[in-house]
Amino acid sequence: MNWVDKTSSLSAAIKNAAGEFVRPNAKSVGEAASAMESKMTQGFRVSLTNPPGKDSYPIASFTCCNVPEHAIEPARGKAYTNFFNGFTAKARNRAG
Repeated sequence: MNWVDKTSSLSAAIKNAAGEFVRPNAKSVGEAASAMESKMTQGFRVSLTNPPGKDSYPIASFTCCNVPEHAIEPARGKAYTNFFNGFTAKARNRAG
C-alpha cells in the first residue's frame, strides 16, 4: 500500500459492504482489521473479506508468523533469523 502511494501507481476504489468506494491504503486496511477484531481467533485467524464499515477496504488481508524466541536447534534458529531479517529489511525498504 505504501508502495502504491509512494510511486503514484494506479489503484482501484472497490465498493465495500457499506456501499462506499474505498481505495487501498493503511487507514482503510486498518479499518477493515478493526472491524473484524472481535472475530479473530486465538490463533489470529480471521477473514477480512468484505468487512463492515464505510471506511473499510473490502479485500484486505494480513500475514503473521509465530517464531519461538529460543530455537531447539541453534542452526535452524539462525537460519530463521537470517531469513526474517532479510525479508523484513526488503519490506521496510519497499514501504519507505
